[in-house]
Amino acid sequence: VMDLALWLAGFPAPQRVAAQVGQNFCPGDVEDWAFGMVRLAGGATMTCEVQEQGHIEKELIQVEIRGLEAGVFIDGASGINIFSAQEGAHLDLRTDLDPDWMGSRRRELHHFAECSLAGKPTLVPPEQSVQVMAIIDGIYRSAQAGKEIAIR
Repeated sequence: VMDLALWLAGFPAPQRVAAQVGQNFCPGDVEDWAFGMVRLAGGATMTCEVQEQGHIEKELIQVEIRGLEAGVFIDGASGINIFSAQEGAHLDLRTDLDPDWMGSRRRELHHFAECSLAGKPTLVPPEQSVQVMAIIDGIYRSAQAGKEIAIR
């Protein structure tokens, strides 16, 4: 979901991150939750919330982008909503997601395997994947340091 949010925003470079992670419900080596705020090039900010266990009603998969000219809200359960203005009037557009949108992950992995075997470039540039990994690494480093840190 993080790569989708970055893609919708034009993949601005991550610069700094402030985050916390915690383990309150499940014993072991994996955290139950993580919350982060990422400062992006150009002045944009992205927040990330992931919770595996906790007092929640149900799993939510959502992306929300707010810009100067429009906003978009993607909810894995209900679809895509685009909010903007046209000639001074508020304009809301709604579209349903492809019923098999969760299958897109399988299609993405299949595409990656095909490209790897054929030596062809993938639809997702490797640099974008590296940016997402840098943010995830920054979330862990920020949580450990207890302060905002620069992303390498």
